[in-house]
Amino acid sequence: MPFIKNKVGLTFETMTRKVYIFLFFLLLSAVGIAQTDSTKKVMQKPAAERAFMPQRAFLFRFNYVYTVPTADLAKRFSFIAQLGGSAGIKFENGWDLRAEGSFMFSKYVTEYSVFDSIANNNGYLVDRSGYNFLPDISMRGFTAGVHLGRLFPIGRNRNSGIFVSLGANFIQHRLHFQNLSSLAPQVSGDILKGYDRLTNGYTINQFIGYQYMGMNKMLNFYVGLDFAQGRTQYARNWNNDLMGPDTRTRADNYWGIRLGWILPIYGTNRGEDEFIFR
Repeated sequence: MPFIKNKVGLTFETMTRKVYIFLFFLLLSAVGIAQTDSTKKVMQKPAAERAFMPQRAFLFRFNYVYTVPTADLAKRFSFIAQLGGSAGIKFENGWDLRAEGSFMFSKYVTEYSVFDSIANNNGYLVDRSGYNFLPDISMRGFTAGVHLGRLFPIGRNRNSGIFVSLGANFIQHRLHFQNLSSLAPQVSGDILKGYDRLTNGYTINQFIGYQYMGMNKMLNFYVGLDFAQGRTQYARNWNNDLMGPDTRTRADNYWGIRLGWILPIYGTNRGEDEFIFR
C-alpha cells in the first residue's frame, strides 16, 4: 500500500515553520523598537544639552530706560524716564532691523528761570485771586526712529548673546505745566506756548548689552546701556522770556540703562530635527 504521511507530522512541520517566521518578524520588530527608543532618548534630552539654531523672527520689544541727561539737556532736566517699544525682524545671520519709539517724561526739571520775567520780587507768580504760587513744571517728550543691530551669539543658544545697535531718532521735548492756564491769566492759552521750551531735532543712538531668547521661547529679555548724541533747536517762533526767537543749536545728549522684554513671533514652526545635538 502506498505510504501516507502522518497528518500529525505535517501539522508539526507547518507549526515549526510558522514559529520560525514569527520569531524572525519579532526580532525585526525588536530592532525597530530599540532604534525608536534610542531616538526618543536623544530627542528627550534636556534643553540645556541642545544647541538652538539661529531663527528668523518678528520681534516686538517693550522697554524702560533710566535716562541721565548730559550737555545742554542736563541744564533742563536731571533725570528722564522713557517707556517705549519697537517692532522689527531678526534674521538668521544675527542682523536686526527695527522701528523704535518711546514716550519721555520727568518731574525733575532744573530750568525754572522760564518764568523769571513775569515773577514778583519773591520769585512767585500771582494767581487770579492775587495769591502767590509756584507753578508745577514737568517734562514731556517722545522719540521715533530706525535702528540696525547685530547679535553676536554666546554659547549653544544661537539666539542669545551680545547685542549692539546703531540708529537715528527724531526727538522732541518740552516743559509741561499742570493746570497753569486756570490759575493765572498771564500764562493762559497760546501765551503759555511761549514758555514751554518746545525743542526738537535728531539724535544718533547706540546700544550695547545682552539679549536672551529662551529655548522654550517663553523667557526673552535684554538689558544694556543706551547712548545718544543729539542736535536740536527751539521749535517756537517766539520765546516770551527772551522777547524773541531762540536760534541756538543745542547738544541734547544722554545715556541710560535699558531693560526690555521681547515677544518673538517665529516665521515657521521648527521641528525637533532642526536641533543639533552636541
